[in-house]
Amino acid sequence: MKKGKHTVEFRITNQSSSPNIYDVIGATVNAGTSTYNLGNETASLATGELISYSVSF
Repeated sequence: MKKGKHTVEFRITNQSSSPNIYDVIGATVNAGTSTYNLGNETASLATGELISYSVSF
């Protein structure tokens, strides 16, 4: 990846009922020689909604 601002998204595209509670736990981004921990996030998401992280390096 090139240096700069990047966005990582976890989008709910299909679920049997909506909304539901989702946990993103221990997500990391490996950018060559650096690793970034995105942190834990819990959210109630309807279909089409997302959890989004922005990282810069």
